Amino acid sequence: MFLTETNVLAVTCKQYLVKLKAVSFSGLVILQAVILVFWTGGMGMYGASNVLISLSVRNYSSDIVIIATMIWALALAIMQTKKQAKNMDFTLVSNRLTSCLSDIGILATISFLGALTSVFSGMLQRLLMYFALEHSTIINSSFKPPLAELALDVVAVALYIFLIAAGGYLFGMLLEISRLFAFLIPALILGLARGQNNYFTDFLGFYITETSLLLFAGKVLLTSALCFALSILIYNRMEVRR
Repeated sequence: MFLTETNVLAVTCKQYLVKLKAVSFSGLVILQAVILVFWTGGMGMYGASNVLISLSVRNYSSDIVIIATMIWALALAIMQTKKQAKNMDFTLVSNRLTSCLSDIGILATISFLGALTSVFSGMLQRLLMYFALEHSTIINSSFKPPLAELALDVVAVALYIFLIAAGGYLFGMLLEISRLFAFLIPALILGLARGQNNYFTDFLGFYITETSLLLFAGKVLLTSALCFALSILIYNRMEVRR
């Protein structure tokens, strides 16, 4: 059913709320909790000793939780493009544009919430170590990061997750055209990563090496906008009911 006099923004918001209720955030929380349990020993250990003293250092980080959250967001973005998910939109007064816009809203939401829980899972890990270890073994200067630093971490991680989700959404749309893309795209990425050229490294460096949060946000949002624009274009060219 196509929109006639209905406001596009109102329909998009309605679809967004319906889809938001269908998203299982409990799965993300369980995933992050399991990772925290299995990585309580730290991500690495090194030490040094001499006749008088022995030093042992463990590294604790939420990096593994962030990576798992990115994978979860990627999978969820691909699922949003599936036939079953898209056909649910036709039960409402909607069109293809509002369907995609509501999906973008969902991906933005899960990116922020995923970043929030991922970053603060690191704080939870520190809190657990605080009670599990002797206080004298903790370096207090880096144990409690400033609130501003945590906020910047949340924003940066959210942008990374949103970028990956945007790429996953475009990949999912390509899969709906042909399943061959399930092999072609990974093969292309693997070929670029293992090739003699530096295209893949330069592409990653375009985002990872950016030191300005504002410029990084601009790069991510422009790239994501391109991915979503291509996704909408592909979706508009598909059959009315697949």
